[in-house]
Amino acid sequence: MHITMRQFHAVFTFTIVYYVGIIVGLEEPTCLSRFDYDYKLLTKMVDLEAKQKNVEERSTEKYQLLTDKIDTTVKQLKHYAQSQQQMADQLSGMFFF
Repeated sequence: MHITMRQFHAVFTFTIVYYVGIIVGLEEPTCLSRFDYDYKLLTKMVDLEAKQKNVEERSTEKYQLLTDKIDTTVKQLKHYAQSQQQMADQLSGMFFF
């Protein structure tokens, strides 16, 4: 079977077009119109804004939790210091009439 140059070019062109079509089809979908572009952009902005709000809420909660723990620790340290002072006063009273 003998293939002519014309048949070879036709098959070669078809193969190239076919593979380019597959490669182009694998890319991300493109925006078809200005409205489509704006809609996708606004949707992403709304999603980003919601995520940002979530991060802000979580960071506020973590900050509040941390400040509460610090306050509790400071109170415990003050109580410990007072009890140590009381013990020191009692000991000094026992040894120094």
